[in-house]
Amino acid sequence: KGRKIVEMLNVSSGKETGDRVREKCGIFAKQWKPERIVSFLNAYLIGQKDAKKAAAMLLYTHVLRVAHPDTDAKKSNFLFLGPTGCGKTELFRLLKKISPVSIHIVDSTSLTSEGFVGLNKGDLLRHLKEESDDNLETSIIVLDECDKMIRPEFSSSGENVNVSIQGDILKMVEGSKILAGMSTIDTTRITFVFIGAFAGLLDREKAPPVCGFMKESEAKQTINLEEKLCEYGMIPELAGRIGEFVVLEPLKKGDYLRILELVIKPENNIAELYRREDGIQISFETEALEEIAEQAAKSNLGARQLTNFVGQAVRQEVYDAMKDGRGEAVITKERICDLKRNKVERR
Repeated sequence: KGRKIVEMLNVSSGKETGDRVREKCGIFAKQWKPERIVSFLNAYLIGQKDAKKAAAMLLYTHVLRVAHPDTDAKKSNFLFLGPTGCGKTELFRLLKKISPVSIHIVDSTSLTSEGFVGLNKGDLLRHLKEESDDNLETSIIVLDECDKMIRPEFSSSGENVNVSIQGDILKMVEGSKILAGMSTIDTTRITFVFIGAFAGLLDREKAPPVCGFMKESEAKQTINLEEKLCEYGMIPELAGRIGEFVVLEPLKKGDYLRILELVIKPENNIAELYRREDGIQISFETEALEEIAEQAAKSNLGARQLTNFVGQAVRQEVYDAMKDGRGEAVITKERICDLKRNKVERR
């Protein structure tokens, strides 16, 4: 009778019971095998074949553990690293759309150690519990920009603040009961995913590529990634709790061109707004797309730069078209090159 009352309270508050979450995970595991998850990711994210496989297996395995709590399958925590804009965070934004359990993406820069202004581990779990539609203890927590809490950062007294923060994170990651407000959260079954650029960590001039989900030719060359992370600033105890490392590759010009095909589609492009309101038809010359991809590849800012270039070009071209009374606007390579020159001049 007591359990029934708890379930009724959970339903009335919008929270799903443990039985319901397990049922959802069981259905998901039958319908969404890893290959199907990868196919879903392929529809929205260009490249990163190995990272997609790793992410698919991460979600699938986590769901199986939730669906079969009677097994003694141990969890594995992950680290996804790669250059800015290569799709690390986007992988998990996409997985959120299909996942039967909550996936929480947390900005690691908001975390602090006990006694400093910001969110400590208890605050974090309490906020996530309030946001979660189901049991937080069966969720996946993604710590984005985690390299920011790895690099040493010293207070005015000379204390490395990030060591304390990592110590707090360690208590969550290794699986323990954390006091969160008026309740206690058991993190034993939560899968933690670390995401970061870790600039310079995999500098190929200094060290061969890291092993993990990588190309076969690169996998033959290995380094001790735990050791590298510790040199970067991660405490050894936390590095030792990461079971799998996934490396995303820098995007190449061909990748950017494929991404552009998605970016300039009407449903993804602000040009559609001007067409609906002002009747202006906007198109891109092939040479313009080539130039955008070239600049994005050189910028090291990743896929985000594509949206920036497209948005700037469309706004300027639409302004000129409206001023001239034209019903058509063609974005040329010259327009893109002008944007590049203006950007350099502003610097």
